Amino acid sequence: MVTGRAAAFGEHHATTRAAVVWWLTLSVFVTSLAHGQTRPVPRITLRPAIATHPYAFARLGSVRELSDGRLLAGDPAEEKIAVLDFAKKSVTHFGRTGKGPGEYSGVERFLAVGADSTLMIDSGSRRWLLFYGDRIVATVPPDAPAIVATQSLIDGADALGKVSIVREPRRTKAVTITGATDSSVVILVDRVTGKSDTVARVRNAEMVLHQALRADGSISSSKRAFAVAMPSHEQARLFTDGWLAVARLDPFRVDWRSPSGEWTRGAALPVPRIALASELNVHTRIAPANTTSE
Repeated sequence: MVTGRAAAFGEHHATTRAAVVWWLTLSVFVTSLAHGQTRPVPRITLRPAIATHPYAFARLGSVRELSDGRLLAGDPAEEKIAVLDFAKKSVTHFGRTGKGPGEYSGVERFLAVGADSTLMIDSGSRRWLLFYGDRIVATVPPDAPAIVATQSLIDGADALGKVSIVREPRRTKAVTITGATDSSVVILVDRVTGKSDTVARVRNAEMVLHQALRADGSISSSKRAFAVAMPSHEQARLFTDGWLAVARLDPFRVDWRSPSGEWTRGAALPVPRIALASELNVHTRIAPANTTSE
């Protein structure tokens, strides 16, 4: 379980430092590729495994370590939530697919919300499920204030009663081109009251957004084409203890927001940028290398 604010303040345990360094290394890697940089990025070498388990997953999704050493592991392909006991080499399951209490439409991301409590998004039913240890103890319904405020889709959660979401601006045109000046907002939402607080803006990736609009102006489908194969954009991450990290691009750094709202600007990190050749830049804009559908 990742807790703590990060190595930038020099007083956190190793799991937090490793998690933040991994996240930053991935961001540096993506940013480097997006700007045509080919030099190797720093490596993080994992220590040898201290335990193994024979259970096989069709596709391993989100994982969450419990205080007794057992592991919650989601399998979105088989729509199962497994509880692995490494000492006993045993496995149990809880929950099942469905729309009723204690059921889920699909297995999605696990978010630690303190102690052995875990929040899982159930976007197919527009609700959240709360686990305690290895059982489902509550279902947050679609009409709950926080669900209404976030449309159930969140990026993070903490142990202080907040969830986070990065929300893009609403676009009503059939074709929209975004550039370096476009941004999304980072919002913290109270899980009980649904009260929202916009705390930051993050730069979006350069892309072309195509939308199919209904007669009333609502969106029926959308497709985005990025200007480069691995686009760079600013990111935000809410940690369990309430600290919020924001990875900035210009200059590349990490800014931190405390649970009480104070900001600390991170030192610039030495990441040289190499511009794309004009021929490649034109080619990628005409025929984008990466296209995703929503």
